[in-house]
Amino acid sequence: LRECQKLWGGLCILYRTYTGGEAPPITTIQNTQASPEFLTLPQVIPTSIPIPTPLQFKFKNKEIKILLFDHYINKANNQKQGMKEMPDIINAHFGKLADTKQSLVALNTAMANEGAFVYVKKGIKLDKLVQILFVNTNHEESRMMQTRNLFVLEDFAEAQIFERHQAFNQGYVFSNSVTESSVGNQAHFKHFKLQNDLDSSSMVDSTFVKQGANSSALVDTFAFSGELVRNNLYFEFTGMHAEAHMDAITLLKGKSLVDHHTFVDHAVPHCQSNQLYKGIYDEKSKGVFNGKVMVRKDAQKTNAFQQNNNLLLSDFSSIDTKPQLEIFADDVACSHGCTIGQLDEEALFFHTTLNTGWTIYFMGRKTKEITV
Repeated sequence: LRECQKLWGGLCILYRTYTGGEAPPITTIQNTQASPEFLTLPQVIPTSIPIPTPLQFKFKNKEIKILLFDHYINKANNQKQGMKEMPDIINAHFGKLADTKQSLVALNTAMANEGAFVYVKKGIKLDKLVQILFVNTNHEESRMMQTRNLFVLEDFAEAQIFERHQAFNQGYVFSNSVTESSVGNQAHFKHFKLQNDLDSSSMVDSTFVKQGANSSALVDTFAFSGELVRNNLYFEFTGMHAEAHMDAITLLKGKSLVDHHTFVDHAVPHCQSNQLYKGIYDEKSKGVFNGKVMVRKDAQKTNAFQQNNNLLLSDFSSIDTKPQLEIFADDVACSHGCTIGQLDEEALFFHTTLNTGWTIYFMGRKTKEITV
């Protein structure tokens, strides 16, 4: 309930920011059945948590609905409806970017029947954030979710997308999510991911981004909890002067495990990629970072940077990190590095003599209080 209220509070802030009006009231939903094909309020879902009324924004005469849903997608925005209205767009991109030789990607391709489809036409700029919230409210049984997202930006288009998967049920939930993003020439795309699920939930997220010439793409990942989270991120450059940014913040405690794997394929010259992954691990949590940059023979004038910084707050937390570079070109500027550290014992002793305490903040978030 508290988590849902937080989500709704954030949506209210966005609504006031982008419309200048008051957010619609929260509708309290009782225990009843929902249609497995279509969910729109004031229909109900099988839970008693508050659910917001859908918010509708207009982007250049296009409507975007922002709502909480129980892994059922509004027919106006899902891929099934998109297949009927724009079969050429779907067929040109669906399954073309993802590596179906990977077992979990192949499983998702075979079983996915839900997800989001965002298509931005040439020259259209969405100046508002598109939020996609996958919410699981089945309290009675364990579930495996297969979600598939397809984001297509044509040339000169711009879009920002926020994605979150959230489970409220007590049973075990495993989410296998695959996202394909096609960024056209001189298009600009930003994708934000928030991973703050229950300790009984696990997720494997595979994201594939393909960029055209003079384009820019950013994927930011915020990982705060979950029993097991695996993030697979793949970037491919198909045109010159493209730029990619991959950033992540990982804050863990308990027995959570977050595993970040990245692969950037510099196949054409004059492109740039930047990776910055930072993590703080407490109690018995564990982190993994395995980043790889491939600079092919013809990819001259490539700039590729990779950095992973970590802080361990307990004797039982751990991090495995392995930044990698494979360079087959001779006119490039590439670097990679990692750091792993703990709290400075001399600084702790200094504060002990002063009889004071510490509060550690990371990107504005309080992570640990130490009384000495």
